[in-house]
Amino acid sequence: MSQSIEGEPQYHVHIYFDEERSPLAHRLRGVLEDDPRVEALGRMHTGPVGPHPTRQFQVLLASQNLDDVLGWLERNRESLSVLIHPDIDDDLAAHTTHARWLGSPVSLDLERFR
Repeated sequence: MSQSIEGEPQYHVHIYFDEERSPLAHRLRGVLEDDPRVEALGRMHTGPVGPHPTRQFQVLLASQNLDDVLGWLERNRESLSVLIHPDIDDDLAAHTTHARWLGSPVSLDLERFR
């Protein structure tokens, strides 16, 4: 895995899946595991974690790799929803104002940030 450039923002990318789409999510994670542009990968969560109400895994990216990896995800995610947000001190703003989606947005549990 690569190293981020100090001072550059990092991004969290959450890839959501259900039981039916679990094989696709595992395949995507397997490819991302070997991608040198990826800073780190979270484990495959099989239930709600934090504000995420369903199964998901997290990808940590430095800003200089964000567009390339998101382009690849857009072409390969099929019907999976993907949340992209900056890693900043304000979790509510990160998951709302500064968030963007590939696919259909997932309703997050934002009360924990209020």
